[in-house]
Amino acid sequence: MPYEEELVYSTIARARVHFCIQSPKELLDEVYNDRKVVATIDFPSHLQKIAQHYIARNISVEKLIYRHTLFPLYAPFIPEKRRQQCMEWLRSSSKGSVYLSLGAAASKLPQFDTLRYCPQCVQLQLDKLGECYWQRSWQVFGVECCLLHGQAISTQIPRHSFHRHEYLPATPKICALVHQKTPTLNTLLIAHQVIELLSRRAQVSPTLNQWTQYYKTLIRQCGFNNGENICYPAIKEQVLSTWGKIWLDTHGFRVHDEQSCWLRAICRKHRKSFCYLEHIVLLNSLLDNNWSINQVLEQVAHYPKERNVFVNREKKSENNASSAQRNLWFQSVRKIGPKQARQRQKALYAWLYRHDHDWLLAINNKYKRDRRIINKRVDWPKRDRVIAKAMLGIKNEICENLSAPRLTKNWYLSQISNPASVEKNMHKLPLCNQFFNKYSEGVSEYQTRRLTRTIIRLTRLSEPIVKWKVLRQSGLSEERLRPVTNSVFNYVMEKYG
Repeated sequence: MPYEEELVYSTIARARVHFCIQSPKELLDEVYNDRKVVATIDFPSHLQKIAQHYIARNISVEKLIYRHTLFPLYAPFIPEKRRQQCMEWLRSSSKGSVYLSLGAAASKLPQFDTLRYCPQCVQLQLDKLGECYWQRSWQVFGVECCLLHGQAISTQIPRHSFHRHEYLPATPKICALVHQKTPTLNTLLIAHQVIELLSRRAQVSPTLNQWTQYYKTLIRQCGFNNGENICYPAIKEQVLSTWGKIWLDTHGFRVHDEQSCWLRAICRKHRKSFCYLEHIVLLNSLLDNNWSINQVLEQVAHYPKERNVFVNREKKSENNASSAQRNLWFQSVRKIGPKQARQRQKALYAWLYRHDHDWLLAINNKYKRDRRIINKRVDWPKRDRVIAKAMLGIKNEICENLSAPRLTKNWYLSQISNPASVEKNMHKLPLCNQFFNKYSEGVSEYQTRRLTRTIIRLTRLSEPIVKWKVLRQSGLSEERLRPVTNSVFNYVMEKYG
């Protein structure tokens, strides 16, 4: 049963302790009936299977999502259709799609390397419950403190462990009682607003137009407008004076005068979603000290969802467009394509768009150019040779180490720089593909190596080679042995056992 504000990750980790399960894969079998589920801290998937364990407790998938994951931080700031899709992914299988859809994968927010905790909160949990757990507000970027006790403390447990299927519980040893620094005012403010967001229940998300209209009104009320336009230098100065340049740069919110600046984009018409911390930074700079993110969201919801635009496009006869103008556009679009023609003859394009719209779209579609962009910045054959040579060196260094982890494609990629770039461009790297096909270690090979390592160790210690002991010290069981491994193992036991 999950505790209040406990992460799903933490609940499963505690179940591992309660059931005395040592094997991470055995725990996955018990909870999900699936050994391939990855232990995820912020956006866990397959929540439908977890909810089935709590049918009698009336804990639905929606409750798990909004009370025991970090999804409520992002939900109010994404379109409703995307929110529903993300919830469906969390309900079943995500395969990383949630991170991409929420913008967390490409976010400017730097993530913590390790799990964090509040020592005094952990002590209160131990006194009240007899055990401690990972609270979700501790793992939110920007929340660097506990509202009650002080600065959050980092543990030695990585957020993205090499052991992707392992759930690690919070324990008094890991979450030691240490001194906490006093948090700053900005840190407390962010923590307060984030906790409000986490406490929200499932609601329809505002549209991009509602956010646009809200900020347009707010900027006008603050006097940071010049007629219908925003006065960006004044807003920039206000944000810098509120938060300070060092804090903004450290947290990935550098403010500058370029058109691509996040602050300039959020003050204009919203064409994309912005993360919770970007909203908090701007709102705290424009509103008074007693503002609340929940009140802001209520105000945003009152604006129209879509902008009402009336287009009066009367159908003109072909005679209305002069044959000379049609001919000019036809000659241009046939030679250089619609896009180049539009850039070079803007006035002609605008006239035809207004007076001969259907003909213009038809002729543009007929002569549409195939825009294939070939990236010539990277010498892929050279990079292929360099990476393949580097991985061969890694393979030669570790090939005699029987205690090495399973040498999979992902393991080799984790040993080089820029593994994501290599993985996304494997079709351009034939030597790397050949290397992985030849040297990636399968499950049968890995099991055989583990058994070999154990037999060698027992032989050196002059201990009897007994089947159950070899399997146990290798971390295997007869049920999990692959057919090839089982045949090799039986042969060895018949000969030396």
